[in-house]
Amino acid sequence: MRSTIFVSVSLLIRLLFLAATICSTAQIRPAPQSYLITTLGALGGTVSDAGSAINNRGMAVGGADLSGDTVEHATLWINGTLIDLGTLGGPNSGSAAINQGGEVVGVAQTSTIDPLGEQWGSFLTCTATGEPCQALNLVLGFEWQGGKMKSLATLGGNNGFALAVNNRGQIAGVAEKGVAGKDCVPPQILEFEAVIWGPQMGSIRELPPLPGDSIGVPFGINDAGQAVGGSGPCGLSVASLVHATLWQGNSVIDLGSFGGEVANFANAINNQGQIVGESDLPGDATGHAFLWQNGELTDLGTLPGDFFSAANAIND
Repeated sequence: MRSTIFVSVSLLIRLLFLAATICSTAQIRPAPQSYLITTLGALGGTVSDAGSAINNRGMAVGGADLSGDTVEHATLWINGTLIDLGTLGGPNSGSAAINQGGEVVGVAQTSTIDPLGEQWGSFLTCTATGEPCQALNLVLGFEWQGGKMKSLATLGGNNGFALAVNNRGQIAGVAEKGVAGKDCVPPQILEFEAVIWGPQMGSIRELPPLPGDSIGVPFGINDAGQAVGGSGPCGLSVASLVHATLWQGNSVIDLGSFGGEVANFANAINNQGQIVGESDLPGDATGHAFLWQNGELTDLGTLPGDFFSAANAIND
């Protein structure tokens, strides 16, 4: 009995000494943060990416390959289950954003082949190697809520896509017009513009580009309805976005640049009106992440040894 008590007391002393040492060390150097990594599942293919966006309820959206890795569907991961959101009748779809109410937005192909061959499906990936979709089906923006996917209207053209949604149900994206653009770069033919759908069902509001530009693309929207993105000539490439842009009320505002002539655009805006994005440097050989607030554009620089950076998101 005495031996057992001795061992127990000895162990207790050592544990107390260890605890004291840990506490002393913790005062000098905080313990590292630990994380739990969870596999979000798949839809039968070998590749899934449920990392496009996540809300404060832990609901994550993205896309996953079906069996055979030739088509990809938009997905929603919730409570340990990966949900196939389907398409608008065509082969492929992808999720772009989700709000706190669980409303998902993105882009999906329809069953109709694009009569103009504009290849908007190239915004979606269809294979395990990440190659863009080759299917020439028309694509439309969608909203998904309550188990049902609904298409979003265009401005009279064939294609469109949704890129962001706020907690009021306003959706930011682009929609084609029914007229040919004067400066569109092939294969693009029709002019398209930045738009906001909602919050009233069926409503669509066009956001004008900056004076002298032809098109606009919004990548983010906050709960005040402020949208951010870029504007420029008519082309389906971020390089064609020459001006980082803020749409606010009835105004369109140029956020400035670091001197580059192309690839200047904003990616996100928080509810305080702070904006992040990227802007090319003079010569357009590289670009840097930026923060815009109170009318001032700040270069966020790069990590040591790197030459390029981009800011994709900002919280409140």
